[in-house]
Amino acid sequence: MIVKASVAQVGAVPFDVPASVAKAEEWMARAGADGCQIVVFPEAFVAGYPKGVRLRLALAMIIL
Repeated sequence: MIVKASVAQVGAVPFDVPASVAKAEEWMARAGADGCQIVVFPEAFVAGYPKGVRLRLALAMIIL
């Protein structure tokens, strides 16, 4: 069996879970139109927080 997969290198909508889910649905529809049967998203995509937000906070605290 051959499965066509896709990797979605997209960012979540910061602090907005419903908008992040809608964005994921849009990207899944695009991949499906190209014949993909599975789409992989970044870790914690649906959580809605921006990638690296904790790192920036930690760096800001160190600089202070």
